[in-house]
Amino acid sequence: MFNHLWGIKTEFIGHFHLNALTIKKDSIDKWKLRFNEKLRLHQDSEFIGKLAFKLKLFTGNYKEAVAIRGVHDENRYVNKTDNREVLRRKLLLYEEFLLWLSENGAKRETLDFFEITKDYFDFKLSDYPTRKKKYLSYIGKHENFLKSFEFPYNQIHGGVFSNYIIQKIYLKILFIYRKVLK
Repeated sequence: MFNHLWGIKTEFIGHFHLNALTIKKDSIDKWKLRFNEKLRLHQDSEFIGKLAFKLKLFTGNYKEAVAIRGVHDENRYVNKTDNREVLRRKLLLYEEFLLWLSENGAKRETLDFFEITKDYFDFKLSDYPTRKKKYLSYIGKHENFLKSFEFPYNQIHGGVFSNYIIQKIYLKILFIYRKVLK
């Protein structure tokens, strides 16, 4: 369930809402699972991630609605007027959850996934002069940076170099260099 919630090595990504979620208090107390008060948004996503990481979660009735969710006009998540603020909040989510995972025995592969995703949001928030430096450092830091699902080619790699031909040459050299290193 944990991998499906976050899209780790799976094509199916699923989410569920806290409405009608039933959990034994003993399970929450045993693992000291709490909402992260540092997060203004995404507390529910992180909490559900913690639950999925530590507990076995089972579906109830998935064929009929057991709860109905309403969203008011002032909802902070659906009214994304400031894209940079949304990116900052997502960066904070991945920073905090990565810290929690590292303190709770997550596998290296899982930590790498969250590190790459955190760096993606950091990269998106960077201004143009530092963006090229970050791009190059992340390529060196993350082996699968160029192939990663989290880094869409056109949005990231296409935006770093304004000249398409220079970008193509650079990427070819980079791939050859990586093959030589292996």
